[in-house]
Amino acid sequence: MRFGRMLFVLLFGFNFILAQDAVLDRTNVKELRKMAKRWEERFLRKHAEAVARAQQEGWIIHEKDEYGKEFAIMWLDDMGNPIYFETDNLNAAKTVSTDDVWPGGSAGFSLEGDGMIAGEWDGDAVRGTHQELTGRIFQQDGETALSDHSTHVAGTILATGVDANAHGMAPKAILHAYDWDNDESEMANAAANGLLISNHSYGQVVGWYNLIFWAGDPNISDQEDYKFGFYGDLTARWDSIAYNAPYYQIMKSAGNNRGESGVNNDHEVDGGADGYDCIGPRGVAKNVITVGAVDDIPNGYSQPSDVVMSSFSGWGPTDDGRIKPDIVANGIGVYSSIASGDANYDTYDGTSMATPNATGSLLLLQEHYHALSGGNYMRAATLKALVIHTADEAGAADGPDYKFGWGLLNTRKAVALIDSVWKDQKEHTIQERSLANGGTYSIQVYSDGTQPLRATICWTDPPGTPPAPALDPPDIMLVNDLDLRITNGANTYYPWKFASPDPNAPSETATTGDNIRDNVEQVYIASPSPGTYTITVSHKGALYNGGPQDFSLIVSGGNYSDQSLPVSLTSFKATAGNGLVILDWKTESETNNLGFNILRSQNENGVYQLITSFKNNKELEGLGSSATGKDYRFIDTEVTNGQTYWYRLEDVSLTGSKKQHGPVMAKPSADSPLTYESLFPPERFSLQQNYPNPFNPVTHIRVDIAQPQKVQLAVYDLRGQKVAELLNGYHQTGRYVVTFDGSGLPSGVYFSRLTAGDFSDVKRMLLLK
Repeated sequence: MRFGRMLFVLLFGFNFILAQDAVLDRTNVKELRKMAKRWEERFLRKHAEAVARAQQEGWIIHEKDEYGKEFAIMWLDDMGNPIYFETDNLNAAKTVSTDDVWPGGSAGFSLEGDGMIAGEWDGDAVRGTHQELTGRIFQQDGETALSDHSTHVAGTILATGVDANAHGMAPKAILHAYDWDNDESEMANAAANGLLISNHSYGQVVGWYNLIFWAGDPNISDQEDYKFGFYGDLTARWDSIAYNAPYYQIMKSAGNNRGESGVNNDHEVDGGADGYDCIGPRGVAKNVITVGAVDDIPNGYSQPSDVVMSSFSGWGPTDDGRIKPDIVANGIGVYSSIASGDANYDTYDGTSMATPNATGSLLLLQEHYHALSGGNYMRAATLKALVIHTADEAGAADGPDYKFGWGLLNTRKAVALIDSVWKDQKEHTIQERSLANGGTYSIQVYSDGTQPLRATICWTDPPGTPPAPALDPPDIMLVNDLDLRITNGANTYYPWKFASPDPNAPSETATTGDNIRDNVEQVYIASPSPGTYTITVSHKGALYNGGPQDFSLIVSGGNYSDQSLPVSLTSFKATAGNGLVILDWKTESETNNLGFNILRSQNENGVYQLITSFKNNKELEGLGSSATGKDYRFIDTEVTNGQTYWYRLEDVSLTGSKKQHGPVMAKPSADSPLTYESLFPPERFSLQQNYPNPFNPVTHIRVDIAQPQKVQLAVYDLRGQKVAELLNGYHQTGRYVVTFDGSGLPSGVYFSRLTAGDFSDVKRMLLLK
């Protein structure tokens, strides 16, 4: 729920704080912390075992080649075999049209990733002193060994463009960098802290490596490494992180395995004779965006044949027939920063390069959505749906395939769709909804027949149950099977699917029908007849844990039908509190209801001003069409005790038509026991990232106190010396924002540390003068 203001919180940076709250309120922080602790303990134990065994056996522990590729032992599998990880702008930006949305770009949006944070896990540390990256790289894990690969990836995401040819996708963004050791635990913790997106241009060694080493298990297959396309424990863990952090989007390289072979013929070429089924375990996770690599398109996309597949990029399908990769981006001849010097660059190929090309571009999508939506961010499922919905067609036929996935990333089209939604609400829609167990959701759109009608849904699915290790087990890993249909009279239109999802003989092109495998569905009607179309989302069986299941819906190519019915409202009332007014209303039914606006006046017959809207408050979004109603609530805290306020409720249909209800009246009073803190005390202790960051010289730090406790908040320098004490004493439950003034301190990295009983957390801050 979004509120007009928050007690104890300064107005400075208010939208930022609300956005972070909205993300964390929908994030299962407790479960993520538990997973992080469990996985860290497991990694440290198993990694130590693997290094000791490698030293005993003379195995490689960690190596880098002259091209920046890295290779390192991680742990031993259940059979005692070593598990290794390996690492997998201007033309890159042109290929996916990201340059069009930069300042001076042809689309006119001027997006640079300002205020956005990306995570990067990679082989070693990023050279933060590089002229393209200075002041924006924060190595979170203390790693100091520099990596060309890590620095190249970082530059592709967010290089400033000192060398114009090395211009990163989001040149004002900030990077939180980690090495790949203990990545799962660190990812879970970062997601619990509100991270929105992270780049992973590496993967487990699968199949052939360097012509000699073959990572397969001959007890399962002496020809093909069974781990290609296999949904194992590693895969499920990443899906579990995503499921518990619904705003966190993991970006994963598809890998460079296709066509790799050994010096002898004792095992088949990776991908076999046809090249399919050669994406490693984490790349086949349901909730990640897996990115394949294509050649650059210096003049930009104009037709499918412009998209030329690389010779190495991993192809799907997964063992259960799901569509992978999800999208493709430029991974050939990518010029970016490297770690050998502060002004050094090199040109690399690989899905490792395509993935940051996409990651940096997706930061711009979140930046634009955040700016237009009143400080909200898209759920990861919305972001993924948007990217797939607006991708440029690639490959030999319409629809997805197992080579290019859903097509070539088109940043400009995605940004333009966001822009259209928030400006006219008719030609396109982006909706974030929740499906109850046994429920359906539907809306109507009108097509004039002049353009294709396209609808896409995506949902963050619970982790699947991995089958026993085997070659190409067909067990379906989808847990909640949602269904998307479009109907028009007697005609029903179905989503894309594949006639043969068998990885040994996959279909070259897609058909349509009931998709029982993917957590993305898209219905595409190339030439719709003029008329009204009903878009329906439902599900099979019972939802996981009894539901609900959140999903995201994107529609383009049709205006909303003008046949909508008004909202049937059963109650609308106002309750006065101390410094707040609570508005409650209940609908009996809704048809094509987009959402609600709330207007306020200090006189019953005076001018009513809009104070909040479904456009920037997800709690005010309508049900679309529903025979059952819903209880709604909004708390207005932008009020003064003793002043009388009048409120009107306005429902907005999908056609844009509006109807007002009320007014109702309330007079807040200091004598009321109903306060914000009594209604919504913090549920957990937390230390929020300071804002702004970097800062000069003043910044603000918010802490949440879940129960009365002795609290200490202090600031330390890099040597561990305390430079300021901001809180030290007993504090009641509440949210507090304190100000730190670094006027008397030199530029550099500082740390805020909160201690409250058993809780402790640290955040890194950068003072730049």
